[in-house]
Amino acid sequence: MGTYTEKQRNDSEEPMGKRDVGRDINGRSPLQRHFRRYWQLYLMMVVPVVYFIVFKYIPMIGNVLAFRKYRPGKGIFGTEWVGFRYFKRFFEDPAFMDSVLEEKKADFVVVGRQFIADPDWPKKAKRGNADEISKCIRCETCISAGFIPHVPFSSGVLRCSVNPKWGREYENTRKEEPVEKKKILIAGGGPAGMEAALTAAQRGHEVILCEKNDHLAGNLDYSKQIEFKKDIVEFLKSMVIRVQREKNIDLRLDTEVNEELIKQEKPDVVMVACGSEPIIPPIPGLDKPMVHHITDLYKKHISVGEKIVIIGGGLAGCE
Repeated sequence: MGTYTEKQRNDSEEPMGKRDVGRDINGRSPLQRHFRRYWQLYLMMVVPVVYFIVFKYIPMIGNVLAFRKYRPGKGIFGTEWVGFRYFKRFFEDPAFMDSVLEEKKADFVVVGRQFIADPDWPKKAKRGNADEISKCIRCETCISAGFIPHVPFSSGVLRCSVNPKWGREYENTRKEEPVEKKKILIAGGGPAGMEAALTAAQRGHEVILCEKNDHLAGNLDYSKQIEFKKDIVEFLKSMVIRVQREKNIDLRLDTEVNEELIKQEKPDVVMVACGSEPIIPPIPGLDKPMVHHITDLYKKHISVGEKIVIIGGGLAGCE
């Protein structure tokens, strides 16, 4: 229970005729009390409307922020929609960005997280090697661990799923002493194996990259069959191209690393990047033929029925 001030007590004792009907002891009308209680809800409703009006009907702001194009007599206030439907292409495709600027559909193009995924994006685009750009897969790792102040327990250091150097600039940019050239054998042609091969090759080592399948990154083949995972496919394509073009990498497909191969090549270093295996809990009945791992749905093209039990509520289970 709150306490009245002397003025509030006097006001509350005034005859009803001297006060506005419906007002509380603080003088707020029912409408004011309503907005005071639900202002956040109304804000959530207003923001999208303002956003839509700004980017759809105001040519000047749209030209700067929304990649809009001005055509007299076309649409309300003479504006025409150009951007956002191509947002992903804007994000990583230099050729499309050039065409937009050349056709004067935008004053400038903004690139954000793609520069985190590949800081050499401008250099590769300028020399015509856009297919070597490491594509951002939009996993939001960069803004989920160290993004102050939006993460409650921020690590204070950013990380990137496709760029291991991000957040480790000191270790990767400081000048190192010349090292002795070594022969490195890498078992496994997934993302980790390819990244290790590229890093070692760029430092001048002789690298042999072996993959037991007939193509690289076989464990991620399932992503090719899921429409919304095409960003992963594009990233893998660029990584495979870089591996194939690196002169210090000897790529050997359909080659399994075993004791005989190691004795034959006599490498100075052997790196194991054979990928991960799923953790299968010891639940009775998991050995039955009706039980499958989530990736088997794509690898083995298994069709499911109408009644399904999903064990595990992680990202894969939710998808």
